[in-house]
Amino acid sequence: MKKSVAVVAALAAIALASPAFAAAKAKATADTCASYAKQLDDAISTHPKAAKLDAAKKDKADGDAACAANKYADGVKSYRMGLRALHIKPVRK
Repeated sequence: MKKSVAVVAALAAIALASPAFAAAKAKATADTCASYAKQLDDAISTHPKAAKLDAAKKDKADGDAACAANKYADGVKSYRMGLRALHIKPVRK
């Protein structure tokens, strides 16, 4: 009896967590790419003397290329890396 209660509780926890997890991993789109690209452009222009500016610019170029090829998740990943290189917290919009 105790095992079946534990199994039911575990299944309920998984069922409740799944929608939250799915929302956190929302699919990247062209709009998502545009939002992150703008954030990285703004960060690059406001941090012209950052130590990792060249890395951020490379990540921006990689993100632009990926998004142009409709590989939105890869593009967003590159933009996020560039933002982190400049110590900026990416914001999903």
